[in-house]
Amino acid sequence: MKTRYITVDLEIRSHKPFPFLAAFLKQQDTCCEVYPPNEHDPYWATNLSFEPLDNPNDCIEQHCQWLNAMPNKAKQEWDEIEHKCVNIGYEASSQHLAFTEFLSPSIIKRLAEFNLGFGLTFYSVNQLEFSNYE
Repeated sequence: MKTRYITVDLEIRSHKPFPFLAAFLKQQDTCCEVYPPNEHDPYWATNLSFEPLDNPNDCIEQHCQWLNAMPNKAKQEWDEIEHKCVNIGYEASSQHLAFTEFLSPSIIKRLAEFNLGFGLTFYSVNQLEFSNYE
């Protein structure tokens, strides 16, 4: 099995609730849930998994386009949120000595326009295979 791109997630964590932003996000993803703070996590949080396209560049660009349509009240909440991150997920394999994914300068610029952090998550093939048998 090769190392391969799986998905792009949008992670949001805030010390304050963000009802207008949440309503906007639910228009895009009806499964979007916002979780309030609890004893283990002091943040209001949500995590949207974007529909994966063939590569993360296309996926991020597509979703930045709809973020541009954010209403003013949602944009105000967006600007105040402490943690906004686009996290690209990969299924990692030991089959190759190296794996390279290219993010274009235009995509990096788009992330900066939205003050979005950038994360990578590598899921072990062995762990994924193990979880499929449970």
